[in-house]
Amino acid sequence: MDRRPTLHGGGKTVITPTTSLEVLQDGSVRPYLPTSITFRDGNQLRPTAPFFELHYREEGSDRIKPLTSEVLEKNGGSIGGITYTVTASNRKAARRTGDASCAYTARIQVDGDDFGSHRLLASSLGDNPMVFPDRPIPLGSFQAIRPAKGELLDVNLDVVRVRFTPARGQVYGPPSAIDAIEPEFPTTQRRYELVPPDNRILNQNSPWVSFSLNDDRFNNPAPDDTYDGADDDSRNNQSYGVVDDTCDVLIEAVVVVGRTRHRALARVFSGPPDYAPDRRPFLSLADEFLDRDGPPANQPAETQIEALDRMADLFQRVFETVSLANVDAMRDRAVTGGQDGGRPSDSPRTDDASMTKADRRFMRKGHRFGGSADG
Repeated sequence: MDRRPTLHGGGKTVITPTTSLEVLQDGSVRPYLPTSITFRDGNQLRPTAPFFELHYREEGSDRIKPLTSEVLEKNGGSIGGITYTVTASNRKAARRTGDASCAYTARIQVDGDDFGSHRLLASSLGDNPMVFPDRPIPLGSFQAIRPAKGELLDVNLDVVRVRFTPARGQVYGPPSAIDAIEPEFPTTQRRYELVPPDNRILNQNSPWVSFSLNDDRFNNPAPDDTYDGADDDSRNNQSYGVVDDTCDVLIEAVVVVGRTRHRALARVFSGPPDYAPDRRPFLSLADEFLDRDGPPANQPAETQIEALDRMADLFQRVFETVSLANVDAMRDRAVTGGQDGGRPSDSPRTDDASMTKADRRFMRKGHRFGGSADG
């Protein structure tokens, strides 16, 4: 990213393309420099599918370098001597219920010279599994990349790489997870679909379906209302039994060279999409660490210039965060269908007629535009 100090840019953060990798049909990669950045495939948001590289430390040195097939062969190893074990798991429902049968996990083992894409199909264990083994939840896929000789666009094609591709962002539930009243519109009884019909595959008798934040039998970590059904007072805040395909992933690589086994670990978290990829978090990672652990010992005194730079960066992040607010959506959520004459399908005016007499149907009873009461 760069922050262009131009009048038009106003110092805003701007995303610029850099070298990317395209995975070819044979499992190798082709480096290229995109002319534009695409965030969608049709109506779907494109996932972030990260590559991981194996690195090694040179003997007798602290230098860490990328591992290549050439280095492996020179030391008596080979790509085929690598084994990857990939474990993807979602334990959120198990965390709340305290029942391991509500977790679902996928675990695969892939040889280093197997360059195909392998799906991570997760299911639950136990006599009463939430996710049946014959109806698993896909948690993404894993692929070992085929090394190739040479370098292109400053990318060494011979480096040992793997790729994790997350799932499609689907939700799943039991047969009863059909629809519910939107908690934002209780008076209009507006309903929405909980789970698509093809994804109503979970065990109806799972403890997750009967979970409630009001039930002392369950372990309910804070925040206690972050599950579907927590806002439904008509059902005593009982869970709809809905889960998704987010997950934590552990990638383990074991490299055999001669009689020695070398082990490396990497972790990745698959979560909801980032709708503001050109905006930075309000606080930096360094800020978070300082807030948790305090400043490091023997920290040098900050100069005035450094303090001003840090303050300017803070205000830049404040601007980026505040400018994400969708005022129209916030207003729609507050007044749609909730005022005299409003219908659930109505929306406030977002053009020049907004907050004028043309928008009168969204006024509260007893008030008129201009701020005075008319009885």
